[in-house]
Amino acid sequence: MSLTAGGSISNLHLDSQAKLIEGLKNGDENAVKQLVFLYSDRLLQVATLILKDQYLAEDVVQESLLVAINKIHQLRGDDLSPWLYRILVNRCRKEQRKKPWSVVEYLPKNELELVPATGVDVERDVLEKDTDREVMYAIAQLPARYREVVTLYYLEEFSLETIAKVTQEPLGTIKSRLHRARKRLQKILIEGGFFDGFE
Repeated sequence: MSLTAGGSISNLHLDSQAKLIEGLKNGDENAVKQLVFLYSDRLLQVATLILKDQYLAEDVVQESLLVAINKIHQLRGDDLSPWLYRILVNRCRKEQRKKPWSVVEYLPKNELELVPATGVDVERDVLEKDTDREVMYAIAQLPARYREVVTLYYLEEFSLETIAKVTQEPLGTIKSRLHRARKRLQKILIEGGFFDGFE
């Protein structure tokens, strides 16, 4: 069974999430398949943007899902998503520590769609345009700590509070990091001739 043949988590409600967790804790094979279906594609998109290497990201996603399945009893409550992404981010960080990361031209095998979070300001106008490749290239230029927060905020639509839980860092740090990441993205996009500046 492939651990990267996925789906979407957008329609996962709390009651079904609780049932999914219960099934995983009981060793239900269908629950494992549902976990993979619901989360693998989204996890892969996040890992690919953070690591800038889709093949490595596939390995990290498989490892993360296996860790989650094997350690599901460590999950407290029904908040599966942040816990799962915390495992993924930690795995990505572990891979990044293994070797120095250079800025490379990042173009994934598949188009990854960036979906801005509700309530964001002018960045929405940039990210809603048909410019996924340019925006992802710009994100790839960011330091890893900025790639993490931008990806979780825009792609996964996580709140800043949830990102703080996922990354296990103070909320103030996450707010500052997102602000700085936006400034750097703006600079990269302007210098690349893609965008004339935020209004």
